[in-house]
Amino acid sequence: SLSWLARLPIDAVKVGRGVVSALGHGDRASVVVEAMAHAARTLGLDLVAQGVETDAQLERLTALGFDAAQGYLLGDPVVPDQGASPPPDPPGEAPGSEALVPGALRRG
Repeated sequence: SLSWLARLPIDAVKVGRGVVSALGHGDRASVVVEAMAHAARTLGLDLVAQGVETDAQLERLTALGFDAAQGYLLGDPVVPDQGASPPPDPPGEAPGSEALVPGALRRG
């Protein structure tokens, strides 16, 4: 239920791959993403898009004001136990937190 957006102590909304992949394939998906973006912005929440696979999707999400994106267009998944070390946390950030760039999508 969307009413939980106003009640829960959250700071971001993730829009799933299913909705993102439908962008550009009909007006309904675009209306849903636009409504979600508007609701999140009005509530002061960051927007994260999952499953971004095309430049067209990334451009549309950027135009809607999404703060971050993830998906195959931006990088392949990494399995943590394959010896890869996570990047260091930025100064002033809690360990493991994601820094979102207001007004611009972050690649990666």
